[in-house]
Amino acid sequence: MAVVASVLKATGITSGAIQLVSFLIAAPLQTEKFFDLSGCLTFVSCVFTSIWKAQGHLDLGSLHPRQLLATATTLTWSLKLGSFLFVRILKDGSDKRMGDIKKKPIRFAITWTMQAVWVFLTALPVYMINGVPYEYQPSISWLDYLGLGIWGVGMLTETIADYQKFTWRLQKENKEKFIKHGLWSLSRHPNYLGEILLWSGSWIMCGGNLLSIAANHPQILSRNTALLSLLSPLFVTGLLTKVSGIPLLEKSSDKKFGHMKEYREYKSRTPVLIPRFSN
Repeated sequence: MAVVASVLKATGITSGAIQLVSFLIAAPLQTEKFFDLSGCLTFVSCVFTSIWKAQGHLDLGSLHPRQLLATATTLTWSLKLGSFLFVRILKDGSDKRMGDIKKKPIRFAITWTMQAVWVFLTALPVYMINGVPYEYQPSISWLDYLGLGIWGVGMLTETIADYQKFTWRLQKENKEKFIKHGLWSLSRHPNYLGEILLWSGSWIMCGGNLLSIAANHPQILSRNTALLSLLSPLFVTGLLTKVSGIPLLEKSSDKKFGHMKEYREYKSRTPVLIPRFSN
């Protein structure tokens, strides 16, 4: 339990420190251009910090297969998303989410602080599973395959949705239109559905086994500590559906396209998140 706690402390400090340094650079420049890239690099740093803190050194070859899977999937997602968002902001020139926030130091600081919290809570099960010694890890089971499968579906969904919207926006004739083809014809926010799925899959792979470890080796991990891993899928789902994701985009789209009959029809027939495959 002490090892897992020290891992969480180290990853929390790492996340906060990187975001603090990034803010101190971004604030005087009043720029948000490397905000998402900073988030990506923080995920990568925290994953490696969790391994280093648990081992006392950094040796990927001595990791349990589950730890390798958890690490690889998290790094793959963070590098994919970070590079995609960085390319997008270079193309667009600015991030509409920031607006005047970057000109107000306190609000800008809160934004970077929230990103530190986001990085820490989102991959919490991964940091925790990396903190459990190899000899206490359960054998690879159907739980790992199920979690990996759901992660894969989520990753594919998010990637396809992001690609479809990015390429669609490159066409000048679509500047004043809304996307309604591909995955966007099935869900108004398929990219968020993918993100929720992949982190739910990651929790099944990591969190499900953390509960097993807590039951069989309470000296290593308590049940209450293992249950903390549930914060990951709950936080991601709540953030995207209730706070900064869907609510903001729905409000923006309603304001921009609400006068269009085509948009209102699209909105009435297309679920906000989970597709309907029957009439």
